[in-house]
Amino acid sequence: TRLADAQAAFDAGRAAEAQEKYAAVLRVAPDDAAARSGIARSRVLDAVLRDVWAQQLDSELAATLALFAVGGYGRGELHPSSDVDILVLKPAAPPLTPAQGAQLERFVMFLWDIGLEVGHSVRTVAECAEQSAADVGVMTTLMEARQLAGPSDLVNAMRAALARSQPAGVAGGVQRFDDGLLAGMERLEKYGSGEVIRRRLAAVRGIFP
Repeated sequence: TRLADAQAAFDAGRAAEAQEKYAAVLRVAPDDAAARSGIARSRVLDAVLRDVWAQQLDSELAATLALFAVGGYGRGELHPSSDVDILVLKPAAPPLTPAQGAQLERFVMFLWDIGLEVGHSVRTVAECAEQSAADVGVMTTLMEARQLAGPSDLVNAMRAALARSQPAGVAGGVQRFDDGLLAGMERLEKYGSGEVIRRRLAAVRGIFP
């Protein structure tokens, strides 16, 4: 497959060729409606990001970080003109070394080099919880996040922290958002009602197990 060809080029040390082949994987013919769907594009991008993550990070660092798809990409609503939003979850301690930070920079730069407009953030579990408690939009984004790579214990810690950090008026999870609260926080028009968010979350989890 084209994805395997790209990976083989990278493994052989032909970085420029690998970039071209990954870019070709991501290109979609204008008349290929099925491939242009948000779900189909998200699945292809999932495979590419997992490949590049494994290539650009050494095994020790990859075992301590978790990679998530967020935003429209996380919901499986990735369209040809969409930005690709990702979250890297890191442990609180020890801090990343300069060499480890450089690996993450290479990961992101490679994604830009193959034609992806990437928006990325690097956060700890505590930072996710703090920002989630302050902004229901952030909380919704994080609850919709899909794990692409990394240890499950770090992911479970983030889920638990999000559950503890729900702002007042949000009981039992995002599926019970109070629409009055959302309106008061100027989030109802942007993110939809609590019922809309609940259905969206259920759809994402059903499509991407």
